[in-house]
Amino acid sequence: MLIPGLGAGATPVDDGDAYSTQKGIIVLGLDGSGNLQILKTDTDGTVAVDVENTIKTTPENFWLEAVRGNLSDFSSVKVKYGRNDNIDTNTDPEDVWHGGGLYTGQPYEATPETIELFSSDDEDGDAGATGMLTCTIEGLRTSSSTAYTQETGITLNGQNGVDSADTWYRVNRVIGETYGSVGSNVGTITARHKTTTANIFAVLPAGAGQTQICAWTVPAGETAYMWARLGIIRASGAAGSARGSFRVREPGMNGYNAKRLLDLNTGGTTLPWIAPETIPASSDVVLRIDEVSDSNTIINGEIAILTVTD
Repeated sequence: MLIPGLGAGATPVDDGDAYSTQKGIIVLGLDGSGNLQILKTDTDGTVAVDVENTIKTTPENFWLEAVRGNLSDFSSVKVKYGRNDNIDTNTDPEDVWHGGGLYTGQPYEATPETIELFSSDDEDGDAGATGMLTCTIEGLRTSSSTAYTQETGITLNGQNGVDSADTWYRVNRVIGETYGSVGSNVGTITARHKTTTANIFAVLPAGAGQTQICAWTVPAGETAYMWARLGIIRASGAAGSARGSFRVREPGMNGYNAKRLLDLNTGGTTLPWIAPETIPASSDVVLRIDEVSDSNTIINGEIAILTVTD
């Protein structure tokens, strides 16, 4: 679990006390009674105790309370999981998604287009097929969208492409809805822009049923607070290492900055973050593996996300 928090004994700060000249920072700590205090800086840089969201909990179950909606300061709470099944020394850097290589679902200055979905196997299709029959896509309709939305009930047609009813700026989740007798997708499902086909947003390997993508775009009008971690294994079971990074492309930038560097050894995970990264509205975020020590390296990742309306 990704644990935010300052540990037992942290003292809450009364409203108006000087804390930081930075704005928009969220700090989590426990008071002497074991109550989780959510502290956030106001527009003048001072810090206030959020009494409404002071709950009897611990850092260990913070995320449980968050996803239950008990922390009303946050407009959304989610965790993005990702996996890359095979990174080689001659293919790095690669991002943590099933498409391999760098993630292609965050095209710079993209125009919304219809999404085309297709499978590598005709058993993912209409009634009578054995694989995935219908699916849902989730994303942002435009660059100014203030929340993620879904389009449901998309009926697949095997290797033939089918179109979404709406146009989309970003799509970073595809979820199977109904299946034939196999109970999952038989082939690899791809979701991409119909016209600009290089903009591939999602790849579902056979049997996955939904995407695993460690990439996300902050909606307009929202600030995101993010934690992330990576895990590594070798397909052969041998020792190995990797160097990763948590990268952000803020609005107006045409490249990603490495906000945090993440080092890994086989069988381990990166250290939990004491405090989150603050990510401004409309930024693109991705977990990247910059270098692996050996070929056939498998990487798992996760990004925990809290958003606050600006």
